[in-house]
Amino acid sequence: MKKLLYAVLLPLAAVLLSSCEDEREIDVTPRVYMPQSTWGQTYVVNGTQSKDNKNYEIDKANNKVNIFLGVYQSGVGELGGFSVDISAGGVPVDETMLLPESAYDMPSKISVAEGKRENYFWLEVDLHFLLKNRSTDYSLPVSISNLTKWQFNDKYTTTKVHIKTSELLSKEGL
Repeated sequence: MKKLLYAVLLPLAAVLLSSCEDEREIDVTPRVYMPQSTWGQTYVVNGTQSKDNKNYEIDKANNKVNIFLGVYQSGVGELGGFSVDISAGGVPVDETMLLPESAYDMPSKISVAEGKRENYFWLEVDLHFLLKNRSTDYSLPVSISNLTKWQFNDKYTTTKVHIKTSELLSKEGL
């Protein structure tokens, strides 16, 4: 009985131990992307009561709604030392109007310093414009391009900002 047990257990143990090696290759190549583009189909800006979850801030002194956007480098190894161009425009999100160029401002380029993994910028939207058009939802595809180092994660180079105007203004008491 012992011999039979050993005859079965030893080969079984050998198979189990040898099959534990993970032969998958994990890609750790640095990739650059917009974290906000990973939030789903759109990056919704609709007001919130919780300060921790806000993806925007209201700057009443300058009449702006500042929407938080940025770039991030994934992977391992050397960090930072790159820049990307930032542009906007394209096809609006369904059931929204494309935010007019005159209603927003943002930088045309952003850099990430050596030793850093990320950097952020504001999409500044004219608060007066939104107040005058409170019943209209707006969207604006914001994209990064012309990466100076590394590679893009091509699935996440455009963030479709979706401003739910009436919800945002209502929740902010405006």
